[in-house]
Amino acid sequence: MKKLSLLLMAAILTLCTACSGGAPSVTEDKYVRLVKGGTLNEYPQASVGEAFGGFLSNAKWKSLVADDGNRYVNVTGGATYLEKDVEIVVQFLVDYDEEMFEIYAFEINGVPQSNYILWGLLEATYEGVEETTSSAQSGNRATNTQSGEVTYKGKPLSPFLGMQWDSNMEPPIDDDGIYFWSNGERISEIYVHNLSALEVDGITLDRNFEGIIGILGEPSSAGWTMVEGSDAYAVEYETVDYTISFMTFTGGPEAKPTTVQIYRY
Repeated sequence: MKKLSLLLMAAILTLCTACSGGAPSVTEDKYVRLVKGGTLNEYPQASVGEAFGGFLSNAKWKSLVADDGNRYVNVTGGATYLEKDVEIVVQFLVDYDEEMFEIYAFEINGVPQSNYILWGLLEATYEGVEETTSSAQSGNRATNTQSGEVTYKGKPLSPFLGMQWDSNMEPPIDDDGIYFWSNGERISEIYVHNLSALEVDGITLDRNFEGIIGILGEPSSAGWTMVEGSDAYAVEYETVDYTISFMTFTGGPEAKPTTVQIYRY
């Protein structure tokens, strides 16, 4: 079976030429300034303007109101994809009153791309970008990153949830300890068995489960409960973007978890 790696995708979306002027300018309209000065929750190390301004060649920003009545900000610029020069457009949906925005669409040479390819673009865009202390607003909400962010081998898992799924596609992370489940169209569940590679807010799960529970706070479920139809016990916690379910199949609810499920429906 043909294998498509997100790490490979990030590697081939390479920078053509550096572009200066990533920071917002007072001469730009307020919608462009909001997006360029903000940060994405999964990539807080740099502002959107700095990251895309440094990755795309000749990056150009503009805002518009579409036929649906929504306000959008587009950034257009050049990159190299599969050893060819291409034009990339990333579109952000803006809610100025709430000081929020999110990535709405992504095209290469006018062709819409899947969330799977978008994730590769973001990884390439933010690779090696030094962390900043920008006080601007962020992707899903202002400057705060999500408490309870789950990473596997240093990669945030939340971008995978909702990705378009292709039955011929290998799992985005190539490892026997992680599995992706789809409802037929999009990834909705992720199971992790290699807990030594799983972290919550930088704390490794297999070494400090109590510390992770301290981060997540009170469970959304009624404590440890038996999973219907199995011998497993589970306890669930809600975060901003998904639910984390810790499960154990040995020793009852007092034992440390052996499997973690991250899901969003």
